[in-house]
Amino acid sequence: MGRDDAVTPDDLVAAAWLHDIGYAPGLAQTGFHPLDGARFLRRAGVDGQVVSLVAYHSCARVEADVRGLGAELAAEFTPAGPLPGRCPAVLRHDDRAGR
Repeated sequence: MGRDDAVTPDDLVAAAWLHDIGYAPGLAQTGFHPLDGARFLRRAGVDGQVVSLVAYHSCARVEADVRGLGAELAAEFTPAGPLPGRCPAVLRHDDRAGR
């Protein structure tokens, strides 16, 4: 179940810039970058919607389950609230497609 407050376009832009911050060597705790990045951003006082978007980006919920971290992710972070306008189509783009 998602948050009640809607995601803003500014939240999406911030999350787009920050979504892979969990790869930074000094931030890794679990080795799962969405969780590590979201924890760091929460500690840094970043807006909760941005933190949620980072925590759940790129099918993180599925990968967290595979890694045995699904319960941990769900216990700490709630999925982001409703997305504005046509954003869901944009968010389905796979950021790994160019690799």
